[in-house]
Amino acid sequence: MEAVVKEERRVAYPLVLIFALIAAGIVTSGYFYYRNYERHFRAEAESQLSTVAELKVNELVQYRKERLWDADTLFNNATFSRLVRRFPEHPEDAEALPQLQEWAITR
Repeated sequence: MEAVVKEERRVAYPLVLIFALIAAGIVTSGYFYYRNYERHFRAEAESQLSTVAELKVNELVQYRKERLWDADTLFNNATFSRLVRRFPEHPEDAEALPQLQEWAITR
């Protein structure tokens, strides 16, 4: 009886060792797969954020150019300049404000 138990133990040790090695291999493979996935996911997220930031910068640059062009257009427009100067200098002028508002709305 004791010989049978010893024989079963002798057979069980290599099986337990094989199981432990396979389990350790699966856990190790899973860890490296996860780290690789995480690295790729992070790189993709950084790439997307960088692209969005670049687009936003370009939008802001374009917006500024448009506002500077608008300001330059108004600054160089003699009619508009006269209206703007006329309104504060002569607040009693009933035509200045409506003309200025009309000009601002239509342009």
